[in-house]
Amino acid sequence: MRATPVVALLRWVRLERVWARLALWLLLPALLCGWWALGRGVAYARLGLAYAAPLDGQEGMALWEASLLRSGAPLYQPPHPERFVSAPYPPLHPLLLAVLGEHGSHVFLMGRLLSLAAVLLIALVGGLLAHQVTRSRWAGATSAVLLLSFVPLQLWALRIKPDPLGLALTVLGLWLVARWEAGRGLSHTLILAALAFTLAHFTKQTLLAGPLAAATYLWLHDRRLALRWTALTLALVGASWLTLDLVTHGQYTYHIWILHKLPWYAHRFWKLAAQLRDAWPLMVLGLIGLGVCWRRPTVINAYLLWAPASLIGAGVTGSHHNHLLETGIALALAGGQAAGLGLTRGGVLRLVAPVLIATQLLVWRAPLPWFAGEFSPDPQYTRYIEFIRATPGEVLADDVGLLYAAGRALRYDDPAAQGPAAALGLWDQQRLVSEIRAGHFSAIILPIDVFADGIDDPADRWTPEMLAALREAYAIKFRDSLIIYAPKGSF
Repeated sequence: MRATPVVALLRWVRLERVWARLALWLLLPALLCGWWALGRGVAYARLGLAYAAPLDGQEGMALWEASLLRSGAPLYQPPHPERFVSAPYPPLHPLLLAVLGEHGSHVFLMGRLLSLAAVLLIALVGGLLAHQVTRSRWAGATSAVLLLSFVPLQLWALRIKPDPLGLALTVLGLWLVARWEAGRGLSHTLILAALAFTLAHFTKQTLLAGPLAAATYLWLHDRRLALRWTALTLALVGASWLTLDLVTHGQYTYHIWILHKLPWYAHRFWKLAAQLRDAWPLMVLGLIGLGVCWRRPTVINAYLLWAPASLIGAGVTGSHHNHLLETGIALALAGGQAAGLGLTRGGVLRLVAPVLIATQLLVWRAPLPWFAGEFSPDPQYTRYIEFIRATPGEVLADDVGLLYAAGRALRYDDPAAQGPAAALGLWDQQRLVSEIRAGHFSAIILPIDVFADGIDDPADRWTPEMLAALREAYAIKFRDSLIIYAPKGSF
């Protein structure tokens, strides 16, 4: 006897419930596969907060420039041969560092706490975003686990840089856009989103994928609204920019867009971009999610399409794996979205999402070789700080965080920018070169052996003129993980 339509429907409903429960039972152990990656992140956070030496070469620059603001000195100063104040970022992050101050002798603690709090906010709001898009709490939990397991984000959670704060504001803006309801016009949530993206831009000027994703999402729903919202965002950015330029007499634009016009190299771009190769399971999930949501686009999918544009910065001189952060965050959000869509809509994602999420978390159990050593910084790195404290006179160092931790003022606060700026004729290096040649510095601490390796710095941080003067006037005093030079005849 053939089943009636009602009986067939009941059987289908029961089968759907079985599949939904099976999908959830698969997702739970999949998330447990993140135990090792999450444990590594927690261990590194504890280590990084206690570590009283630089974890990144620009931490000293960030803290020094925050101290300039605390003392009432301008941040965006005109170029001067006797000093180099880099100020490569907008003012929000250094302002917050200036307000937070420092914690006793551990000068890095407050700045690292700010970055860690920003990363935790990314995980929290990223989870809310995935939940908002899919209406699944498990989507939110999945996104949070994936975000906190992402290796570069674990590292940059403990570095004093503007990226974590700027990305937290970006994810906050995306969540506010996702809360917008079609047909409501320019609601207060969209106005707050525009404000969040503006703050993100004035934290780090290259964070453009978020507002572009928001504008794309709105364009697909209401073109007139998208244009109005874009005009509002541009007005907020433009007015803030004009104000900064007026206050700094044009130095804000000069520092952000001219002084730091760094050379771009394809080989460096591919070398860094290749470090995302272990995120292939999330890439597959992201592509499936784009197909599943083709008729009902989401702001997460729009962000996934725009975020890889941020990788272009990986090719500039002095770039680091912070340029991988935005793409990795977009992939983690797409992974959470895929899990939620599988639970709420069914289809291929119901079984594929848990399998790929488990695979991804197991792949991230061990970081790629590029990152692995950074989870175990030199436990005796403070020996250089003690050396600087015990050395009279002015000391020059490639890692300016060592100088700042030793209580020294920084006349040249960013070798990563001053070398290219000098090579491009944007800053006059002659005063520094003459000081090196005259043996002015009682010690110079670099990672380069100018006698064995020559005067061509592969990182382009120190110009050939600087290194030639060093080779002429200095000799190696100590050879360690860094090389300490002293004036010839002084020891």
